[in-house]
Amino acid sequence: MVSLKCCWNTFLKWRGNPKIRVVCAFLFFYLHDTLSPIRAFCKEVGYSVNPWLFPHLFSNGIVSLLLTLALVLFLCDAPFLDQQQVFVLLRTGRYTWAVGQMLYVVFASFVYFFIIFLLSILLTLPYSQPGADWGKVIETLSRAGSSYSFGTISFSFNVVSSYPAVTATFLSFALMWGVGIFLGLFLFLANLWLGKPLGVGIATGFVLLPPMFHFDMVYRYLHLSPVSWGNLSLILSGYDARLTAAWACRGLILCDTVLAALILLTIHKYELTTREEDL
Repeated sequence: MVSLKCCWNTFLKWRGNPKIRVVCAFLFFYLHDTLSPIRAFCKEVGYSVNPWLFPHLFSNGIVSLLLTLALVLFLCDAPFLDQQQVFVLLRTGRYTWAVGQMLYVVFASFVYFFIIFLLSILLTLPYSQPGADWGKVIETLSRAGSSYSFGTISFSFNVVSSYPAVTATFLSFALMWGVGIFLGLFLFLANLWLGKPLGVGIATGFVLLPPMFHFDMVYRYLHLSPVSWGNLSLILSGYDARLTAAWACRGLILCDTVLAALILLTIHKYELTTREEDL
């Protein structure tokens, strides 16, 4: 219960955090620009789009890259240690405080991707409609080359043909949530022991790994790139036979668990009250 209060206390700081406002503004304007061709396409053909754009956003290299980099900015201050947090830490103990901050990473990552999911629906209004299937618009744009001819994001035919819409969205959301937790916990640990500049730099390197793997000679190592595990299109591409949805789920659970354990095992060795300025 005390850890949950520590977590909530960190959420309350959103009201005065300009970084949160910058990230939210970026998400709104970037997704508005990214999804505007879909609205134009819907207007032209006279059909509405079903609310299952989320997995396709993270199956696009550049879109996924920018949205994940924004997530690094969103969580780059982990473990979110400031003067008030030092006071909370002294009152609760470092283990309870650390658990609270890790819970914040978990819930904040969920909120981040839920905002993207909501914006993918709201920013296609008035051409968004309810429906449990992919719908005519997404199915049409998933066919080879058709999305590019209308200037929209590319829609993965592999995703559309392999999963029902709800399943694909749920799986993509869960995987990206796991990626967000991985990046947040890594930033937590690395910022403590390496300093914020190096910690953020390495986390950014993880985000930049997927584009670097887009070469024939290194496709086989996609299973070693945690951020790639949230891309359903890559998972279904067959470039790396070891990269499956089950591998991605197990890998993210393992990585997140190991990072959380390392934080709890080493937090007592860090002088949290004397090196606050490093963060």
